[in-house]
This record gives sequence, C-alpha cells and structure tokens, in this order.
Amino acid sequence: MSKLNKAHHIVILAGGPSAEREVSLATGAAIETALKALDYQVTMIDPNSDLCRQLNQLNPDLVFN
Repeated sequence: MSKLNKAHHIVILAGGPSAEREVSLATGAAIETALKALDYQVTMIDPNSDLCRQLNQLNPDLVFN
C-alpha cells in the first residue's frame, strides 16, 4: 500500500450484529474523531447485509475494521 495521505477516504466499520456491538460503536467513534481531528476524510458505517454495496458506493481507499 502506498503512503496514506489526507486526500484518501477512510471507511471505519463499527457496530455489527455481535454481542460486542456497543464497544465496537464506541471504539469506531473514537477512531473517527481522532482521524477527523487530523483532517482525514472519514466515514463510519455499521456493517450489515449490504456491506458490499455500501463499500462499492463509498469507494474508500482504506477500510478500517
């Protein structure tokens, strides 16, 4: 992977159907806040059965899980 720069779009996956959903959402929100504070383009999504469609639509450079 090439070096990440602030023009890259990062998608954070957080939530999901597991028992750890709330922890995942809180962690994802903290990561989103930190990356946005560094001026990165960030979108957080809650993965579901439409994950492939969501990722194709957002066309991210990096997915953080």
